[in-house]
Amino acid sequence: MKQQVFIWIPTCKLVTFLIVVLLIGYTVNAQNLSQWRGPQRNGIYPDTALLTSWPEEGPMKIWSVDGIGKGYSSAAITDDAIFVTGMQDSTDYLVKLTKQGEILWEVPFGRSWEKSFPETRTTPLSRKIASMS
Repeated sequence: MKQQVFIWIPTCKLVTFLIVVLLIGYTVNAQNLSQWRGPQRNGIYPDTALLTSWPEEGPMKIWSVDGIGKGYSSAAITDDAIFVTGMQDSTDYLVKLTKQGEILWEVPFGRSWEKSFPETRTTPLSRKIASMS
């Protein structure tokens, strides 16, 4: 009986430790906006310092990028990069940018839709680098 108690105590401590680590990891990951429409995919973002109304002249432009092509895709943002898609000529490209707007690489992933409303509308996913058109 005494030996069972000694085994039970370390097991409880280990289980408690693992639960705490998993919960901390879950909350840290919840702030990563690298999926479509935010952490819960519902268009609601957890940031609290957002403006409730825009200035008449609009928000300050920090930077812009030329050369990534045309399109309407959402950006996927990770800790160190931004992924977007764009159409150049009639080919869709997946583009990786630094957070300062420098193009790191671009990869063609197929011919763009040409029937109605051309230009890419896909959303890349971080850690997967998957895109469909």
